[in-house]
Amino acid sequence: MAWLLSNIFKYKPIPGGMCLIRDFMKLLGNLLPLPHEEILCDTLRGLANITKQGEYLQEVFNTGFVPRIINLLQHDSVKVISSALDVLCNLSAGDDVYTKLLLDSKIAESLIPLMTSEKQYIKRNSLFVLSNIVSCPSIAQIVTLNPVFKLAMNNLVESDREIRIEALYVLANATKHSMNPLSFVDQDVFRKLLELMNYSDPEGINLVLIVLMGIFRCARENNAMDVVMKFEELGGIEQLRRLEAHYNVDIYNKVVEINNELFGFDVPQTSMGGGFLPK
Repeated sequence: MAWLLSNIFKYKPIPGGMCLIRDFMKLLGNLLPLPHEEILCDTLRGLANITKQGEYLQEVFNTGFVPRIINLLQHDSVKVISSALDVLCNLSAGDDVYTKLLLDSKIAESLIPLMTSEKQYIKRNSLFVLSNIVSCPSIAQIVTLNPVFKLAMNNLVESDREIRIEALYVLANATKHSMNPLSFVDQDVFRKLLELMNYSDPEGINLVLIVLMGIFRCARENNAMDVVMKFEELGGIEQLRRLEAHYNVDIYNKVVEINNELFGFDVPQTSMGGGFLPK
């Protein structure tokens, strides 16, 4: 039954519409507690197909089974974990209310072991979920203080490009939506960002520059000159000069924006408002 419904839910619009979806939701209480791997995967696949269509997110949250889906991230089966992540990738793309519900259900803590998973697709999707969560301005600062964020930053220099990019999206969204990015960007993160600027990857370089833009804007507002001085010590200014000759117009324009931010600093002095965290 779960397999049949999961395939029906692939279609748009869903045959049977809301009536069929609500009937499926009534079955969740019987299906999700089952230990059978295939039934769990089929059930989660059905939920993933439903939640791809944003208008049905509320129906899933109304079931009260979202905490159970999050708990499945600790399952012994890699297939079940992967299927649960597919659902959570969709659920985390909802609005701030849904994001808060996920956070209250301990999703950040449940993602912690997945940040070091040997399975690349599990690590990649876990980072995708986290990047959606930190896009919520009201909770971004909270999440950056959670151990999961530090583990996510370790993936900035992962050998797999897709994982590096997802980790950059986590940092870019956190920098954009956090009240004070200086509180979670330490010297180690800065070094990783500078290392990524050496890659011949326009998307990755663009994301690095977006992060730097947010950092320097916050540093200027707080007159945190030590941030800029540390960036220069690490060779960052030289890296920016090199990128001024980049063939990508977006990269060039972002470098110009960052330079404008840097020129907005006062004469170097000891910072009194925020600053660079020690490693």
